Amino acid sequence: MTKDGGIKKVIIPVDGSGASENAFHAGIELAGKYGAEILLLNVVDATEMIDPINKMMISDEYRKAIKEKGEELLASLAAEIPKTMSHKEMVLIGVPGPMIAALANEEEGTAVVMGNSGKGALSSFITGSVSLYVVHHAKGPVVIIK
Repeated sequence: MTKDGGIKKVIIPVDGSGASENAFHAGIELAGKYGAEILLLNVVDATEMIDPINKMMISDEYRKAIKEKGEELLASLAAEIPKTMSHKEMVLIGVPGPMIAALANEEEGTAVVMGNSGKGALSSFITGSVSLYVVHHAKGPVVIIK
């Protein structure tokens, strides 16, 4: 938050899950309360883009298709944002937790509203929870929605 306690930007990472859709609606509400800009974000997990057999990156065509899918998701959600609210849409490819935290730390007054991890308990234990990473590394407020 800023020194006056205000929020200037709300980052809402979405992945198409029910929890991220719930976070999307909560993020809009929070941004509306503070008159904050919304950054609607989809981070394509780069680890999912590695061919497990050949241990190499998937083709550029596949990357382009995945990015387009993310853009479609963001466009469908952005259509629900009231026209009076300022927003941007961004699709990135990388490791979600560190990328979300880095964006949150770029400027003072940024909050993150995100869904809890869609991973199972074992997967979260092995690879770590994205939401847990963001909670521990983002400087501003982080709200986790189920």
